[in-house]
Amino acid sequence: LYGQCDNVVLDCSNNDDVVVINPYTSPANFTIMAWFKSFSTPNGNNEDRIFSFSTPRLEIGLGKGASEGLLWVYDSSGGGTMSWGSNLHDDTWHHVALTRSGSNRNIYLDGQFVASWTGSASVLYGTWARVGRWHGGGTAEDWFGQLDDIRVYDRAMTLTEILDVKDCAQTGNEPNLNVLLDFEDGTPAGNNAGQALAMDASGNGNNGTLHNFNLVGTTSNFVCASAPFLSPSCGMCSDPIANCTSDFSVDIGSDGTYDILMSDIDSGSTADCGVAAMSITPTVVTCADGVVNPVTLVITDVNGMTASCTTVVSVDDPQELCCIANLVVNTNNSDVQDGEYIARNTITSNDLVPAAGNVVFNAGTATCLDPGFEVALTAEFCAIAEGCCNITNGLKIIESLGVSGTGIIDIAQAGISLTDCNAGIYSLSFSDTNPNMESMVVDCSNLGISNYTVYLWIGNVVVEDFSNLLQVLDPFAICI
Repeated sequence: LYGQCDNVVLDCSNNDDVVVINPYTSPANFTIMAWFKSFSTPNGNNEDRIFSFSTPRLEIGLGKGASEGLLWVYDSSGGGTMSWGSNLHDDTWHHVALTRSGSNRNIYLDGQFVASWTGSASVLYGTWARVGRWHGGGTAEDWFGQLDDIRVYDRAMTLTEILDVKDCAQTGNEPNLNVLLDFEDGTPAGNNAGQALAMDASGNGNNGTLHNFNLVGTTSNFVCASAPFLSPSCGMCSDPIANCTSDFSVDIGSDGTYDILMSDIDSGSTADCGVAAMSITPTVVTCADGVVNPVTLVITDVNGMTASCTTVVSVDDPQELCCIANLVVNTNNSDVQDGEYIARNTITSNDLVPAAGNVVFNAGTATCLDPGFEVALTAEFCAIAEGCCNITNGLKIIESLGVSGTGIIDIAQAGISLTDCNAGIYSLSFSDTNPNMESMVVDCSNLGISNYTVYLWIGNVVVEDFSNLLQVLDPFAICI
């Protein structure tokens, strides 16, 4: 319990203290970690086990005989009995990690690579596991010292990943954490006689049953570590930060698309605990996507926390690759002359039916009127030449406030008429920022006579506005 001491650990001084996780079978790939301190006097019998699986066997501990105190492993699937290094019966805390990925096994001591070997690629070790003893054994064959922070992750970590987490207390919510016996659920040197389990803080239910511990006093019990080796705060990460570039414009490619790269959008997004994934959506824009394209970046850290940001990518079409073939615009306006089109939009006379009728624009001519990419040009054509719509000015609107002190006016009350317009492109709105605002709330602030304005939108561009009188009445005297 952080605050009572830096690390609560499990003291195994009886030479028959053991923790049993039953049932428990190893993941297909895994990383086993533990902090251990061996007393200078060994247990006096077989190898001191730190962690072990029952058959098929895999055991980690310290050796005996010619390998007295050396880091020791038994792997029944390959490698057999192995030992390395120097005598670790030294009353000093050490960290061990063993990884398995398919047939490959690696072992590390105190953040340093020690050795590798191969074993079965398909074996799953054990049907149960023990902390402090192998699957057989008895008195004087158990761990003699202290243990802490027994972890199993269900993937093989790299050395860099091991170094990132070995000194950091885990919360239990970390990705891939399958077992976490941190022994923080015991009262250090207190009366824990009623405690039968070392709880699995990962939340996966792989609790360990305590056997033969005194669970009272300063030995064979939960105790404070003699020196701190785990930080309770280094694993506590700030939320990731998503940083996007400023909005920018691109030219559509010769194939009618533009590929958006992570480097186009990311501007130094960060995650304290490490980045697990980064993505952008969309990754490609095409003629069909139009001019304005919001691109969202999402960053996810190793704890599953996310952050996002958005950059607007505007697409230009200087090569007129996105023109609609044979786009037809209804004019039906005898006042529109051939020369006006030529002067304003550089369209050759062959592209026009003079005076009234339909104007036909062919793909590949001097002017591209695809509404997705050339809205501004289309807007100029309709607003100045009035060749797209016949427009009548609006009417005065009279609206009475209700008992709530509000009223609603809508576009229909404005009496503005648009004929011969493409309904998919043209719209009327009370807003110059939202083309779909077809109604508007009025209240006491509008009481009396004022003006309203209706905006003509073509695509996402305002091309014309119309104003007329608005009279707001207060029949219920709400505004007095």
